[in-house]
Amino acid sequence: MTRYVIIGAGAVGASLAAQFELNGITYALVGRGAQISHIREHGLSYQRPSGTQQIKLSAFDLGDPPELAPDDILLLTVKSQDAAGALAFWSWRPVAGTTARPPKTCRWSRFRTGSPRRLPL
Repeated sequence: MTRYVIIGAGAVGASLAAQFELNGITYALVGRGAQISHIREHGLSYQRPSGTQQIKLSAFDLGDPPELAPDDILLLTVKSQDAAGALAFWSWRPVAGTTARPPKTCRWSRFRTGSPRRLPL
């Protein structure tokens, strides 16, 4: 069964999690600091044109993230300045039930010619 792992518990991520909760869609909201602590303890006060609801969310602190499954879909909802760090953290997380190694990566450099060249790691 597909689960959405929402990375970032700001306005966008928390709103997505609230909509998923209200519609019975499986998800895990992952955040850090006081924001996610408050959401875990008190839920989210979710305001819509139809009214305000206090919603209990499936929330995880980044220090203890949920285990990833092969069918998970990761949604990156962090601010752009935090995207590289979030991608670096999540791209190396193990996936339950798999023995696959993390993908090999390469670095790209433009040296003097200005054209990209692949460098071995």
